[in-house]
Amino acid sequence: MKIRKVSFIILVLALFCTKANAQSTIYYDFTYVAPSGQTLYCYANLDGPNTVSIFPPIGQWDENPQCYSYTWGSYPRPTGDIIIPSWINHNGITYTITQLIIGGDSISSLVIPPSITYLHCGGNMLTSIVYNAVNCTSFSCNAPNLSSLTIGDTVASCPNFSSLTITNLYYNAKDLHLSTTASPFPSTITHLTIGTDVQLIRDYVFSYQPSLADVIILRDNPPTVFPYTFGGIPTNVPMAVPCGSVNAYHNAPYWSVFTNLQEDGTCANTITATTNNSNFGMVVGGGNYYNGETAILYAVPKAYHYFVHWQDGNDDNPRTITVSGDSTFTATFAMVDTLNTIHDTVYIHDTVYIGIDNVDAINAKVYSSNGQVVVEGADGNAVTLYDLNGRYLATKQDYGTAIRFDVPATGTYMIKIGNHAARKVVVMR
Repeated sequence: MKIRKVSFIILVLALFCTKANAQSTIYYDFTYVAPSGQTLYCYANLDGPNTVSIFPPIGQWDENPQCYSYTWGSYPRPTGDIIIPSWINHNGITYTITQLIIGGDSISSLVIPPSITYLHCGGNMLTSIVYNAVNCTSFSCNAPNLSSLTIGDTVASCPNFSSLTITNLYYNAKDLHLSTTASPFPSTITHLTIGTDVQLIRDYVFSYQPSLADVIILRDNPPTVFPYTFGGIPTNVPMAVPCGSVNAYHNAPYWSVFTNLQEDGTCANTITATTNNSNFGMVVGGGNYYNGETAILYAVPKAYHYFVHWQDGNDDNPRTITVSGDSTFTATFAMVDTLNTIHDTVYIHDTVYIGIDNVDAINAKVYSSNGQVVVEGADGNAVTLYDLNGRYLATKQDYGTAIRFDVPATGTYMIKIGNHAARKVVVMR
């Protein structure tokens, strides 16, 4: 049966005008459960042999005008996120889905397969369409809250989407052919993402986008573009390209006109952690970090040395940094010059650093374990615990076994063994 004309009224009816003779009420041929779980109503062979058209479940022939009208009647409408496949199997026959009418205030998103040639959709709750149709010749969509449209890599030509009010466009077509010298997309787009499969973008595809605020490009190598691919778009619009690709885009024809090309934030920043004297101590925690990640630097002195501060005067140890770019942090260490000079014992993720060579004035070990401060080998001395401000917390006598202090919270504490030098220990839970 050859279809000449179609119109769609959301939720109520769809009219299919045809030259066929008058018929009585028709119902769907069979149901099919979509990959996303919804029940779909199928009309077999309406668009040719072994094809399926998915419409509302009741069809009625009207003599004047000569059209089919489709309604839901008392049948439940599909809800939620709907995925339409290209093919279905029923009673051993594989059908290609070519036509789709779907709507309702309970549909939130819709994935359209490559096989669709005829599409009418809508609904007040519909916010997202993933469009993969290779060559859809009839399209309309009444969805006032639709904000996101994805053009998949299978799309070779597309209908005019200019009636939509989308703000987010994800474009991943390898090479989209246009039949006019105007963009097929509405002028409401604010965020444009160009996918990794895009090889060529023809003239006018993204022309006249006065609201465009930013462009994200996921392809390392610049797609081929033409003089009017971005016709009318300001040259200073922010364009984020993959790490290490800025120069390639700067030098590519027609990309080079854009003055605000920048890396997209996936590049790792280098945190260089160094020391004023490698014989005095070392720094743990440098390396590569992405923007927004946290780096924790530990200044670890060698025996008979102590940490003084970082190059900017900050004396936090460990030091926590929110990474926003390449940075260098230099720890300043000094040599212990009196028995009362504090030197550091640092506990880092189950590794105890009591000076790098693991010796101190009385050969005792001070470290953190399971949230406690532990002292071993105090040689019969009294061991006193202080907080970082010097406030007394507790004293215990060494009787040849490990002394354990419970501490109130994660932090830095000081231990003094008899009259020997005090040491700091970092407790990490």
